[in-house]
Amino acid sequence: RAEQESRADEPTRLKIARRAYELWESKGCPNGCDIDHWLQAEAEIARLSLKAYALRKVPPSEEDL
Repeated sequence: RAEQESRADEPTRLKIARRAYELWESKGCPNGCDIDHWLQAEAEIARLSLKAYALRKVPPSEEDL
């Protein structure tokens, strides 16, 4: 089960990692800000996911959370 959850999270983690990298680059590649960039990227991805659910007008299932 843990392996299934890990695989299910992989696309989201990859999206977050890519966005965090974009943020890092856009700010001039500063050292020591990796957590800030990750958290910002995570929040952006979460907002986009919630917006997508709202546009579908279908509430997320427990499995989606």
